[in-house]
Amino acid sequence: MRRGIAALLVLALAGCGTRDPLNPLDPENPDTGGNPRWLEARADRGAVDLLWDVPAFLDLEAVQVRDTVRDTVLAVVPAGVDTLRHAPLPDGVDARYRLELVLANGRIDPRGEVTATPGPTVPWVVDESAAALWRVAPDGRERRDFVRVLDVSGLEVDPVTGAVLVLEFFARRVRVLDAAGNPGWSDDTSARGPFAAARAADGWWVADPSTPAMLRYTDAGQVAVRDTTYRLPLDVSVDAVGRVWVADGPGGARRTGPGDAELRVPLVCDRVIALPDGGAW
Repeated sequence: MRRGIAALLVLALAGCGTRDPLNPLDPENPDTGGNPRWLEARADRGAVDLLWDVPAFLDLEAVQVRDTVRDTVLAVVPAGVDTLRHAPLPDGVDARYRLELVLANGRIDPRGEVTATPGPTVPWVVDESAAALWRVAPDGRERRDFVRVLDVSGLEVDPVTGAVLVLEFFARRVRVLDAAGNPGWSDDTSARGPFAAARAADGWWVADPSTPAMLRYTDAGQVAVRDTTYRLPLDVSVDAVGRVWVADGPGGARRTGPGDAELRVPLVCDRVIALPDGGAW
């Protein structure tokens, strides 16, 4: 209550005199509107990245970040430091944080709480209007990374590593980015029009209807299998056992797998979802 009254008095006094345009807490500050970006929490796999942007003002001595779940201070840093990584953390468990300003008179000024939930998955989103990929935090609260890609025809994420296979149809390119969006291997000679992909235990399956062919890439980026017996492969799906279903357009649905003879279903098929029991939708 005292703090609220004091804040009202400060605002009242400021309104009666000349405003300081450099005060970041002034509601008429053109840069901050009186409410700077205090604290953001971005979830990752087993970790949370904390970011803040505290403007410098005369009575600010330091900034501290508090874990409000455990009620412990994670770090006390001088003004100018603006990032902190909290790890390791369990996936799937909410983490909450508060930014606190340490003022010259010893007062601690809290600035709200944020929440993030680390997770084992790394979602990727295609933003066609921006010709880009966004890596989203596992809890969906924040966008994390931006990668410019002109024409994305397909994506497939490795659930173990978080790496993503990117298919670029018109560029005739197949490439891999790691979980942070850093470039890995790239191939722009093997596929004429990569269209769909699926992750398997022994690599990446890519449907290329322009050749037409089914390609299996190793994790190092080499083409281990090139099967040109397909008529128009438009989609591919792999089940947990490793059986590969291909939607082969007018060639129907085709399945191959460990120890199985090839199975063909005589129907026009352009999408396929493999099921654990060996069947597919």
